[in-house]
Amino acid sequence: MGIGGAASLRIDCEDRQGVYYSDFMNLLKIDGVWKVVGKVFEAQEGASTRLS
Repeated sequence: MGIGGAASLRIDCEDRQGVYYSDFMNLLKIDGVWKVVGKVFEAQEGASTRLS
């Protein structure tokens, strides 16, 4: 197994009920393919502004 890199990302979205979600993911490139190896999320009800 060859591990060739690491990355992290954040995805922000809001659902129709006004709940604001932030997903944080850790990725590893294993044998040439990016795979999610960890995920954490946060949910805030009634969030009126997005984080940047």
